[in-house]
Amino acid sequence: NAFAPMEVIATPDEVARLDAAHAAEAFLVFPEDRLHSVRMRDQLPQRWISRGPTTTFTDSARRGEYLAFQLGVYARRALGDVRVQFTDLHAGGAMIAAARLHSINQGGTNWDGAPFTKRVDVAAGAVQAMWCGVDVPLTASPGTYTGRASVSAVGEAPVTVAITLVVGSDSVLAGGANEPEKLTRLKWLNSTMGQKNDVIAPYTPIVVTGRTLRFLGRQLTLDASGLPA
Repeated sequence: NAFAPMEVIATPDEVARLDAAHAAEAFLVFPEDRLHSVRMRDQLPQRWISRGPTTTFTDSARRGEYLAFQLGVYARRALGDVRVQFTDLHAGGAMIAAARLHSINQGGTNWDGAPFTKRVDVAAGAVQAMWCGVDVPLTASPGTYTGRASVSAVGEAPVTVAITLVVGSDSVLAGGANEPEKLTRLKWLNSTMGQKNDVIAPYTPIVVTGRTLRFLGRQLTLDASGLPA
């Protein structure tokens, strides 16, 4: 059923019926929220059979929160260079710019702080989770925002997913990083904090006077061997 865990697999007969119902489509898209991680690459979750592919996704977020979600792609035939592109999200006169939405699989910031891109190919019959995120501004007006995500592959017709994001009046700091169970820290994958090897506030540099080191209101004096005196 639609509430089954993501690791309960569909039967071969169920997959065959799904394929027959979508014989003309190169791939199917199954949006999932952050609490239902797509983990199986070679099996379809049974809940996808019950619910079927869909071109809508709805979720809620707080102002300032980093909201992760997935667009699960089931490749009925081999796909090359799968990409996700976003439009702006609008709620009346308010807007969350498309630049604040991104597909994590396609690239980001490398270990050395440099940007990188990645090509995503999916074998026929395989499942690929395209992890996405929306960085909701702390200044966002509460409301129901709507926009679109387009999932494409080389030589295939794209699939458009209508996105509805309900932004509440409450807010969080640091993207909601104090709630890692909600995958809010995925935003850290593209962080450049610490790349310059600077001391990050509110910490202060160590002050060295002779063999005495002063740090965070304390001090340590070393002897000639380098061990604490």
